Amino acid sequence: MHITEPSLDDPESGEDIEYPIERYDGRDTNAVAASVASLLRDNFHADPGRARLSRRLGRPVAIYDASSDDSATIDFRATGATVYNGIAGRPTIVVEREPESLRELPAIAVRRFSTAGTLLFTRTGAAILRAVLTGTVPVHRAVLHPLVTVRLLAILAPPTDPAHTEMSADPSTATSAA
Repeated sequence: MHITEPSLDDPESGEDIEYPIERYDGRDTNAVAASVASLLRDNFHADPGRARLSRRLGRPVAIYDASSDDSATIDFRATGATVYNGIAGRPTIVVEREPESLRELPAIAVRRFSTAGTLLFTRTGAAILRAVLTGTVPVHRAVLHPLVTVRLLAILAPPTDPAHTEMSADPSTATSAA
């Protein structure tokens, strides 16, 4: 039995984002797969740009929770994502992290035309990259697939607060240190 999460509407552009998240194993989904599906749904709802970025990922990736010895595989396609119990197929990269701790990644802004370079060369992008390189967020095969790693972590990282982004972008609200 398959469960498909509801599609999303982009209120700004009026276009239908329509990037469903399907839990392949339905109600028998393990805790990691259910948590990852929930995280994706929340992030796509808060920031439709992540759905656009997911369409470009196009490769299966896995999340492995060493504490519970459980895992989930996410297969991103142009029409939607499918979350499987366990390691399904041959994932490009494997993130070794508890799914709930993925919500603690630094918040990152994903814009309409975000590329790996624009995601990496920001303060938060550098923090995520540092976490991968130092092993705080272990990602197996990250060196072989840096673009997939950056895109996946941008999709999984929480969206930035739009109110905070708009305020900090306004030069009239800037305060001086003097």
